[in-house]
Amino acid sequence: MFTADDNAYILRRLERNQVILVTGAGFSLMSSNANDESLPTSTKFSEKIWKLLNYTEAYDGTALSYLWDLLLNSGISESRITNLLKDTFTVKDYHDLYNHITKPFWYRIYTLNIDNLLEVIYNRQGRILQRLKYPNDENSERDQSLLKMQIIHLNGALPCNPKEIIFSRAQYAESSNNMQPLYHEFVHDYSTRTTIFVGTQLEEQIFEQYLHRRGKRHGNESEKRPRSFLILPQLSIAKINLLELYNIKYVEGTTELF
Repeated sequence: MFTADDNAYILRRLERNQVILVTGAGFSLMSSNANDESLPTSTKFSEKIWKLLNYTEAYDGTALSYLWDLLLNSGISESRITNLLKDTFTVKDYHDLYNHITKPFWYRIYTLNIDNLLEVIYNRQGRILQRLKYPNDENSERDQSLLKMQIIHLNGALPCNPKEIIFSRAQYAESSNNMQPLYHEFVHDYSTRTTIFVGTQLEEQIFEQYLHRRGKRHGNESEKRPRSFLILPQLSIAKINLLELYNIKYVEGTTELF
C-alpha cells in the first residue's frame, strides 16, 4: 500500500484541500444492485448486453465499446435498454468500508462510472452533494463553505437517455472532438493537484487526448505535475513505467484496502 512518505505527502495535501479522488469500475465492486448482484466490471456488463442481443453462441469476449454500439443500433427498444442500465447500475446496498470515503474533504470527486454509488454513500452519511454529469452540465465553482461535496460523472450517469452514456467507440470519438467542459476541468485538476485514481487502469482515450491538448497549449508536454497515485490489485510493468511519465505512482492494492 502507501509508503510512510506517501502517507505524509497525501495527508499534507488533504489538510490543504488539494487532493482529487477519481473512481473507476473497480471501485464499485463491493456494492450491489436491486438484483443483489455486485456491480459489474465491463466484461460482466458485456455479457448482459450479449444476452440481450440474443446471440446463441457463448459470450466471446467482444469489448463493451463494440457491443454498446451494436445495442444502440439493434432496434431493441430504448425502454429495455434503460431497464438494463437501471437494474444493473442502481445501487441498493454497499460495504460499510465505503463510508470512510466521506471522511476526507476531497477537492473534487470525479468518477468514470455511471452508477450512483457515491451519491448513495454520501446521502446515507448525511452529506450535501453537488452532482454534475456529462453531457448536460457545465463546470461549476465548488462550494467555498466546504459544506457540499462536488461529484462529477465524466461518462454520464443514471438516470438518463442510454445515448447520453459514453461506452462505445463512436461516443468516445464524439466526446473527444467536441470539447467537453467537465473533462477539460478534470485534466486541469489532475495537472495541478494530487490525484488518487482507484479502480481504473486509466485507459481512457479522452484523458490522453485532453492531456495532450493541454501540453500543446502550455508549450510543454512534460509539464511538472504534483505526485499522484493509481491503486489497483495488479498492473503490467509497461503500464507502470508509462504512468511514471505522468508522475503517477502505481500502488498495489484493492479498493477494500484503500
